[in-house]
Amino acid sequence: MALCPESEEYRTYYVQSSVKAGSWLDATRVSSSVQSQRMRLLQTQAELEQGNLQSCRTTLSQCLEDDPETIIAMATIDFKEGHFAKASEKYKIAKQVMGSHPSLTYYIALCHYRMGENDEALEMVDSIIQYHIRTKKNELRDINVHDHGDSFAVEAFNLKAAICYGMKMHDSAKDVLREICELQNNENLDNITIHNDVVVNIEDDPALGIERLKFLLAQDSFPPEVLGNLITQYLSHGKDDLASETLEANKQLAREIISPELLSYLEAAILTSTYPDEAIPLLEKIASKHVPKLKEQMNKITDAVTVSSQEKESSMILSATKEYDALLDQYTPILMLQAKIFWDKKEYSAAEQILEKSAELCKYHEKWRLNMGHVMFAQEGEKIKESIPYYELIIEKDKDTALLDVPSVALANHSCIINLVIGTLYCAKENFEVGIDRIIESLKPIEKNLCSDTWFYTKRCFLALAAKLSKLMCVINDNTLRDILNILKNLIMKKNHFSHFETSFFTPSRFLHQSSNNIRKPDHAFHRLFHLA
Repeated sequence: MALCPESEEYRTYYVQSSVKAGSWLDATRVSSSVQSQRMRLLQTQAELEQGNLQSCRTTLSQCLEDDPETIIAMATIDFKEGHFAKASEKYKIAKQVMGSHPSLTYYIALCHYRMGENDEALEMVDSIIQYHIRTKKNELRDINVHDHGDSFAVEAFNLKAAICYGMKMHDSAKDVLREICELQNNENLDNITIHNDVVVNIEDDPALGIERLKFLLAQDSFPPEVLGNLITQYLSHGKDDLASETLEANKQLAREIISPELLSYLEAAILTSTYPDEAIPLLEKIASKHVPKLKEQMNKITDAVTVSSQEKESSMILSATKEYDALLDQYTPILMLQAKIFWDKKEYSAAEQILEKSAELCKYHEKWRLNMGHVMFAQEGEKIKESIPYYELIIEKDKDTALLDVPSVALANHSCIINLVIGTLYCAKENFEVGIDRIIESLKPIEKNLCSDTWFYTKRCFLALAAKLSKLMCVINDNTLRDILNILKNLIMKKNHFSHFETSFFTPSRFLHQSSNNIRKPDHAFHRLFHLA
């Protein structure tokens, strides 16, 4: 400011540069000394970036009310405060004044997304994408969110991916992100796109996903979700020490960009690995904040059902149910972590009690059903029979999709365990045809699902059937016997593939022993029995 202290134009450019550079305090200090519409709007932007929403409103009250930039700024404040409907209306007013513009279309779509109106949001982002494909097809590969402020194709793609992912349309989310990466030749991707690509593909290659999250965390700017997702991935893959180190190294940053609820959960999750008894009351405290919200939302659903107008009833129920599902998705990880503490101690009855307390709230949630089935099954005896309905509910729900698409959860070791457990239970009841069919299905694809854990139960069922057949105590059809022989031959042919597989319960040497040598015992038995049949 020493060069041209009296020039308003110079001050304006200086403030603009400060805003672009992220020097919010300098921008606010200089802009507050000049009383012009443009300077006040720049001051508003600086205050908004600092999170000073009240100061931002005060500054905007001195701006021209009918200026579309003033209206957009007011809408942005509403959005930051969570008033998405109000924000949407203001953006629409600005759109009427300024005409159709990708940025305003995107902001309105973002409001619909935050209100849970996914269909409306998708329609708007698709219009942005189609507009660019239609009018800038040759230029789209050069679009970069940081270099082209007037282009919102990148933002539209990312929002569409987020919507698909939130609706559990994971393949569609992957397709959307793959498309934007291909359009930009996988070069000069912005950090938001990189982050979202990691999120939707993390299950395919967790190690690569973690490395990319670490890369993003090392950048000067990155999406605020990066830190929380990196720590969560460490915890999900048993790297509690790295999760603890990462949180400790970024403690101040974590307080700034991670919500208090998520931060409390991450701290409790890290604590469970070292001091589980201390984590129990902490998790109870966190859970107690969620339960009243869930019960209140359940009452809203009940109230919606009593509405007389069928059309209005449907809309209200859908809205209330979406909100309940969102709250439940926040609560479920806390509940599962509580149960996991007792599961790791092999106190399965206590884990069951933890889950049972939330039966009213979670009984339709897939993760709750799956883990309730696990804690029942682990207790053996009569409890094993009680586990069957929980597994069958999940099987029935996913009968039109691949069983392996069922997400893994805190207490599950493999997603194929559902079929494996049910198959074991049927074999225990001596319904071998159904049981063996389930077990063989659980091993597909064999390269992915065979390990010492799954082979232990598979082998027991095969040997139990062989013992019954050898004593002429049961009869089984030829197709089932052929299926058994085929799977055993397949295991023997691919035994070298399994020799390097390590599980969380057995050492590689013990696994190699089981998969190389013991496999031949049931194989020989069934060969003899099959020839006698």
